[in-house]
Amino acid sequence: MGLSLRDLQEALYEILGAVLSVNAINRITLKAQKQMFQSRQTRLEETPPILIVDGVWASVQCSSEDFWEDQAGHIRKLRHAEDRVILVAMAVWPDGTQTVLHYEMATQESEAAWSLFFAHLWQRGLQPYSVKLIVSDGTTGLPKVIRALFPLAQHQRCITHKVRAMLRHLGYGQLSYLDAQGQELSLPEAKKQRYAQIQHDAYAIYKAPTWEGAVISFLVFEKKVDRHRT
Repeated sequence: MGLSLRDLQEALYEILGAVLSVNAINRITLKAQKQMFQSRQTRLEETPPILIVDGVWASVQCSSEDFWEDQAGHIRKLRHAEDRVILVAMAVWPDGTQTVLHYEMATQESEAAWSLFFAHLWQRGLQPYSVKLIVSDGTTGLPKVIRALFPLAQHQRCITHKVRAMLRHLGYGQLSYLDAQGQELSLPEAKKQRYAQIQHDAYAIYKAPTWEGAVISFLVFEKKVDRHRT
């Protein structure tokens, strides 16, 4: 991400409570990079029944072909920030433990990028027919890849992504401009309160301990949404 050794010095100070030398930071960085590379090459002895996959976007400092001279007279490569996505697969094991199974960087969350990502997991020994459930958001291309490569796995859309997506379709008719204590709210505050209420009711469906309870929570949710749909 373009962090200098000095930047890492400050970051590790917050963790360790001591200032490490630049040489020590450099040794730690190189050792960590080696371990991370090896972890992504290690053969998988078991295939988890559940995979949680997602792409995490970050701004990454990339080197260019141009150079610049710093205040000390050192010639350095010019860097510029570019958005990159880190594709990640989290394994959920039968005992409930979770581990990061694999990750790699890509330029976009495309069908081709996800296909290559899963191909690398296959090369490491992942057995696609042993995966029973895959949880993800609805990123374009990913559901199609999951259906093609994991024919026996059920695909569950991430509940958090589903609920967050409701904000794009939420109407704000019949807003209440009073909070729970009876205090007046501004329009942005009233909208925020409405979204929090809808979000709470939506999560109640998924958190219900029984199927019957989930149905009841859904009917309550549906009734409230219909009342406020404008």
